[in-house]
Amino acid sequence: MRDDPVLVNEFVVREVERRRQFRFGPAGTVPSAAAIPVSPATWPDTGRPAEWPRRGWRTTRDYVKVTLSMLMFAAVAGVCVAGAVVDLRDGGTASVKYFVAAAAVCVSICSFPFVLRPWSNGELTTESCELDGQPATRIRYSARPPIALCLLFGTFVLIFGMAAIDSAEDSGLPGALPFATAALFFASLPLSFLVGRLQVGWIAFSDRGIHQRGWSFESFVPWTDVVNAHALFPGYPMTMITVLERDGTGWQRRNTAWFWKIDRLPPTAMIEIDHRKMRDDPVLVHDFIVREVEAKQQSRRWRR
Repeated sequence: MRDDPVLVNEFVVREVERRRQFRFGPAGTVPSAAAIPVSPATWPDTGRPAEWPRRGWRTTRDYVKVTLSMLMFAAVAGVCVAGAVVDLRDGGTASVKYFVAAAAVCVSICSFPFVLRPWSNGELTTESCELDGQPATRIRYSARPPIALCLLFGTFVLIFGMAAIDSAEDSGLPGALPFATAALFFASLPLSFLVGRLQVGWIAFSDRGIHQRGWSFESFVPWTDVVNAHALFPGYPMTMITVLERDGTGWQRRNTAWFWKIDRLPPTAMIEIDHRKMRDDPVLVHDFIVREVEAKQQSRRWRR
């Protein structure tokens, strides 16, 4: 070796131990073949970043806004259910299905504050995968928000589909066409998930760089362009990976959906991890990302 053997040995041991902890958890445990949960005990130095609130993820104002919104939609859902009950009691059935579907829309909307939020569950699950022919470690997004969104759009498809059928029976194709068009419009979002244009999303780390698959975009940054990773709190916990802005083969990105751009690429070169979309503990995910970035930067310094 051209470098000091003591320092080289220390670096190799530390790198192997770090990789083992990230992928296999504490010593003495046997990992599964697919996803590997990492307990908080694996992260002795882990704590909330100073940029994040010490407790909770929402301010009092946020709680008030969410509560008032949920009460409003819950009241509308209650009115719809009451309308359906009254119609059934009076012997009418034509409007019951619309009352029930409208109540389902309200319930779907009320579910979003519960599914689109950080999950302080003390868990981190990593997966081994292959990207561009190289092994990588991947952390998946939560499937809850996309499922809730598809359920919401599914209720709209149901409402407009029923309206199209009823209109076709009353006034033929001309009357059904607008409702059928609206049903197809709302159905296009769940179909985009089915064909892969939209996905649940993940972030992965390989020897080449950082790969991110958002709901509706793909992004890649080589390690040579990564500056650092730090925490932000723009109303929710976020990890930002700062990237060098340069022309050429640096930050690579593209939108995967033509119409349903339900999340967007950053306006400048960076990678943003919104922890409301992640399925694992934001503190552990953030710590994993910071350690991965620091390890790669240290490895690059050793090679110089």
